[in-house]
Amino acid sequence: MRRQRPYVLVGLALCLLLAACGQTTSSSLAPGSSGSVQVTAGASSYQRGDTISVTIANQGSGDIFAADHQSQCTIVQLQMQSGNSWRQMGKCAVMTPTRMHQIGHGASQVVTLTAPNGGWTTGTYRVSLAYSSTQKPGGMMSEAHSAEFQVNG
Repeated sequence: MRRQRPYVLVGLALCLLLAACGQTTSSSLAPGSSGSVQVTAGASSYQRGDTISVTIANQGSGDIFAADHQSQCTIVQLQMQSGNSWRQMGKCAVMTPTRMHQIGHGASQVVTLTAPNGGWTTGTYRVSLAYSSTQKPGGMMSEAHSAEFQVNG
């Protein structure tokens, strides 16, 4: 029985390590920031047919990487408030490999989301960016959200 104990401990450690893979962390910082990464919507309100503009600013000392295939196949995920939770909007439907996009330290990038046919649904929205400090897909990701904004009818 004593010989099995190390195997049980190793197995438990392996399970905990695997459970941490792909984990996303979120920040309790102010909306629009996650440490040195800021996500900012271009306006506090939009009309149903407007293009939503989002600026990602990497104010950190290292590069960050984000995967495409988020909303409208960009690196950002548009989310609409639904009760107390956030619903993903504008899923990417292209059948191409996911690519990691680099935003250099001190750089910013503008992403635009075009209104779908019939326009955006009225409501409260935000934009989310999942990113990491390495170019490898998976692994530990951080997340930054924009401040909430409105789409009006």
